[in-house]
Amino acid sequence: MFKKSRKSPVILLYHGHVLMENHSGPVVGAVVSHADVLAKRASALRLLDGVPGAHAKTVGADKAYDIRDFVNDYRARNRDTACRAQR
Repeated sequence: MFKKSRKSPVILLYHGHVLMENHSGPVVGAVVSHADVLAKRASALRLLDGVPGAHAKTVGADKAYDIRDFVNDYRARNRDTACRAQR
């Protein structure tokens, strides 16, 4: 968070992204990106590209990732089907 002066609003400059293993919860990867609308999904794909192994991987995510572009990009990387929030 950045604040120019006491009267100016707080500005979010960076996002921290963490990829965690689902069962036991250790951190598998982490990246920092500039705060913008697409940073969350772009960083998720970047983190998933770094996961080792040739086997298919399933991803669980919240509704912010239930976007056609993200799901198509994920599938184009020869991964298993994304597990999306369906509410």
